Amino acid sequence: MVRQFHLAEKHKNNPVLKPETPLERPSGGNPCAVPKSGGVWHDPRDCKYKMWYEAGWLHALAYAVSPDGLTWERPRLNPATGDNRILAELRPDSGAVFLDQESEDERFKIMVRPPQFTTANGPHD
Repeated sequence: MVRQFHLAEKHKNNPVLKPETPLERPSGGNPCAVPKSGGVWHDPRDCKYKMWYEAGWLHALAYAVSPDGLTWERPRLNPATGDNRILAELRPDSGAVFLDQESEDERFKIMVRPPQFTTANGPHD
């Protein structure tokens, strides 16, 4: 086995996820579809890439899946709205998703910080 390094190349269709849905293009808000700290993970259990991303600037966290990391599907998670939002009651400032390889059932975990997060020392910007 030999370690080899290669220069990264942008995919010709970059960005591979664009703000296209009403959730990602809220009226009166900035269009956004950005993984940020939500992350993209390859799930070895079902051989798919899974993405948690900011949909609409500080608007919602959403979820998408892909067989190859290039073409993304937004599953309908909310029957009432038909969108792919997770944690509908929360408009997070940031979030971090990680895959817990030790867990059988609740394998993906998320930590979020809501907008205008406040600590004992006052507002946190």
